[in-house]
Amino acid sequence: MDQAIHQSLLEAVLAAARGVGMDQSTLAEAAGLAPETLSRSKKRKSMEVQTLAALAQAAGLELAVRQKVPLPQVQDQTVIALARPEPPTRANPPLSDPRWGLSWSSRSPKPEALVRNALKKGNYAPILQAMLEYGSPFVRAQLEALHATGELQASTESGEALAKMLRNIEKGIHRAQA
Repeated sequence: MDQAIHQSLLEAVLAAARGVGMDQSTLAEAAGLAPETLSRSKKRKSMEVQTLAALAQAAGLELAVRQKVPLPQVQDQTVIALARPEPPTRANPPLSDPRWGLSWSSRSPKPEALVRNALKKGNYAPILQAMLEYGSPFVRAQLEALHATGELQASTESGEALAKMLRNIEKGIHRAQA
């Protein structure tokens, strides 16, 4: 992989990870890598595509190669893109099921409200469902919003337990997809 491409893609992955509150060590662990591997990758002239893809996935991104619109003078151009998948919008998302107890009065609850309610309750099963349904970056963004509004305190024992739960779910999902 070209050094300029590898470095710019890695920087995009690191920026996305920072955007969802992941430091390099957490990102590396969520990708199934040693933190030292990520640190060394930043200094190298090349990087394995599998390593970059694992890091992108752990940051909630998708590494893809797509056909670029052909330019008149060039017929076979491709572009490597990192895309953040948007959370799915459904009429009846699984988290709105009454068994979770996350939506009380709304017939079509917003994903943000469902995920935030799941995080506030702190129960593993609905948080796992939220991670599977909406993805780690979306769930982490909702956690950050709860911290910003003071609805959850990151520094408390329950806040630390919740952060650990999210890391463990991310690791589990990563391992299952490997």
